[in-house]
Amino acid sequence: MEAHGNRGNKVICLVPPGPRDRIARFPEHWETRFIHRNEDLTAELSEGARVLFTTHPCLVGRADLELLSGIELVQQVGVGVDNIDIEAAREFGVPVCNVPQANAVSVAEYVIMASIYLLRRMGEATAALRRLENPYPALFVKGSHEMRGRTVGLVGYGAIAHEVAKRARALGMKLVSASTPERERERGLRPGSAELELGVERLSFDRLLAEADVVSLHVPLTDRTRGLVGARELGLMKPTAYLVNTARGGIVDEAALAEALRGEVIAGAAIDVFSVEPIRADNPLLEAPNVFLSPHSGGSTNECVIYSVSESIANVNRVLRGEEPHHRVC
Repeated sequence: MEAHGNRGNKVICLVPPGPRDRIARFPEHWETRFIHRNEDLTAELSEGARVLFTTHPCLVGRADLELLSGIELVQQVGVGVDNIDIEAAREFGVPVCNVPQANAVSVAEYVIMASIYLLRRMGEATAALRRLENPYPALFVKGSHEMRGRTVGLVGYGAIAHEVAKRARALGMKLVSASTPERERERGLRPGSAELELGVERLSFDRLLAEADVVSLHVPLTDRTRGLVGARELGLMKPTAYLVNTARGGIVDEAALAEALRGEVIAGAAIDVFSVEPIRADNPLLEAPNVFLSPHSGGSTNECVIYSVSESIANVNRVLRGEEPHHRVC
């Protein structure tokens, strides 16, 4: 990347509203413009911009990239980039960068927390207490379980799944993993080095669903993974098993999951991500039993956000100096 002479340092920050100053301060040498909605990205505002700084749930589409003609970087604060039109970015020659592994520990801790919450039936116990009922008969009839000796099934095995595996192993769990069916056909059932390091057994996707006590999803949202877990897949799971989704909402058929919970096809679920965010009033999971819901906050620890923002700022500064950015997605 060539130096850009006297070009300015205009950075447009398309970010959700929130207390940004409590997390990180942007460099004074940036000519920063904050917006919260795509409709606020006008041709006048876009003129002279060199970087778009953004994160979930904000969307960056083809029209936005057309307005930002000549931009040198789209910096995603976080790991997933499904909110960005990558095909359009490639077409316009705009580098898109993320912060790999930024949320690995935070999301892994969420998965373990949610799994314990579900296996110990904390939701039902809390509800009984609020009704001033004795929760223990129901807990002992249905079963309140330790993590030790249970099997956690990791669908997809990247940085987050590896951190989950480390924590689950420390708790005495059996570790199994699987690729999506398409990836299975491409690479077979060979475990990677990270899986071998922790003794993770590689299974087929269907066998993992049938054997795991906790199924945790760790795949990106693509055309191949959209609707990956539907009625058929839920039907393969044990009636005593739990589903944890911290990946992306579109990976799970929400209507099928709600029906499976109502019919006790599976014992429960923890869902941090939804097909439409923020969650809408008509989402069937809002009325489903035995489901722990959270607002896409698995990675929303202060430590994760501070690291992600700091790494993103450093990458933007590289580009503003005329250097190549790190961690290019495209």
